[in-house]
Amino acid sequence: MSYTISSSFRTVRKQIFIWAILLAPFTIARSAFAASGSSCSNTFNNLGDLLTFGTCLINSSVVPLLFAVAIICFLWGVVMYIKSADNEVERKKGQEFIIWGILGLFVMISIWGLVKILGNTFGIQTVIPQLQTH
Repeated sequence: MSYTISSSFRTVRKQIFIWAILLAPFTIARSAFAASGSSCSNTFNNLGDLLTFGTCLINSSVVPLLFAVAIICFLWGVVMYIKSADNEVERKKGQEFIIWGILGLFVMISIWGLVKILGNTFGIQTVIPQLQTH
């Protein structure tokens, strides 16, 4: 009887741990962008305003979503790798998730760096969202 309770407690504990790891990137990204206070203006007087709105929309919603997906992919791979230490096939799947998550983060951060270099070269102001500390 105590083995069943202990086993079910371990299962619940694993589930809570997995969900906490998977939801952490969303809460971090949400708090970072809420702290920046950026909101997109939806008044369009000309084509430039429309392009500015599109850029703002991409920067404030699509980019954080892509970063969160890459981080979740990486973390899911770590969980799969640790969870199935005795199963070679599942461990290989976990390794693939880890590799694709790291590759996705590397590509996004590299593109961000190239945009910053090009902006500095041509005198264009680029803004990289940063977490504000008080």
